[in-house]
Amino acid sequence: MNTDLFFKILICIAAGAGAGIATGFAGLSAVAFISPLLVVLLKMPIYQTVTIGLASDILASLISAVTYHESGNIDLRHGKELLISTLIFTVLGSIAAFFITRHEAGDEAMSIFSLVSAFAVGVSYLVRSPEREQETSHPFLERIRSKKWVPWAAGAYIGSVCGLQGTGGGMMMLLILTVVMGFQHQTAVGTSVFIMTFIAAIGAGTHYAVYPEVDFTALFACVLSTLIFARLSAILGNRLPVKVLYRITGLLLALTGISMLVLHFWL
Repeated sequence: MNTDLFFKILICIAAGAGAGIATGFAGLSAVAFISPLLVVLLKMPIYQTVTIGLASDILASLISAVTYHESGNIDLRHGKELLISTLIFTVLGSIAAFFITRHEAGDEAMSIFSLVSAFAVGVSYLVRSPEREQETSHPFLERIRSKKWVPWAAGAYIGSVCGLQGTGGGMMMLLILTVVMGFQHQTAVGTSVFIMTFIAAIGAGTHYAVYPEVDFTALFACVLSTLIFARLSAILGNRLPVKVLYRITGLLLALTGISMLVLHFWL
C-alpha cells in the first residue's frame, strides 16, 4: 500500500469515527465530520464530500435507529409530515448545490461554510442546556405545537440544509423534535436518526445522479468506519446522561471545525 492511499484511508477512518459518534450520540449528519476532513486534508470537491458523507449516513443512521428502537426510543406518530417535507426539500437542495459548486467561487464558499458550520454546531452543543430544552410546557410552545404547518416548514428548512451542505440538518431536526414537538432527548435522537436514514439515502442518490463522480476508496472507508462507531455510540447514547452526550459531541465538532479552518487557510 502506497503512502498516499494509506493516508487517505486513515483520514477517512478518522472522519467516519467522528461521524459515527455524532450520529449515535446526537443524531447529527455524518457530513458534519466527514466533509471538513475530506475537503481540507484530501482536497476533495465539497460536492463529492457531501455525497460520501450522506452515503455514510445511510447505514450509520439505520443501525443507530435500530439500537434506539430496541430501547423503545423512536416515535413516528408525529413525525410523518416532517419526514415528507424534509425528503422533498433534500432533493431540491441537492440539485441547487450542484449548480452552486460548479463555479470555483461557489465551491470555495461552500467549503468554508461547511467548516464554519461544524465549529458553530460544536459550540452550540457545548453551551446548550438539555434541561432547558426539555421544558416544553411554555404557552408559546404549546401554541406552536398545535399548528399543522410547523412540521412542514421545519422539514423544508432541514431538507434544504441537508441537500445544500449536508450539515446542520440533524441538529435542527433534534431541536425541532425536543423543543417544538416535545420529545424526550433519547426519543428525539432515535426518531431523528430514523428520519436521517431516508434523508441520507435520498440526498446521496440525488447527489450521485446529478454528478456521478465519487472516490470509492474513500466512500468505502468512511461508510465502514461510520457504521462501526455509530453502533457503539448509539449503545452508549441510550445510557449516558444527555448533558454528557451534548458535551462530547460539541467538543469533537468544535475542535474539528476550528482545526480544519486553520489548516484550510494554512495548507
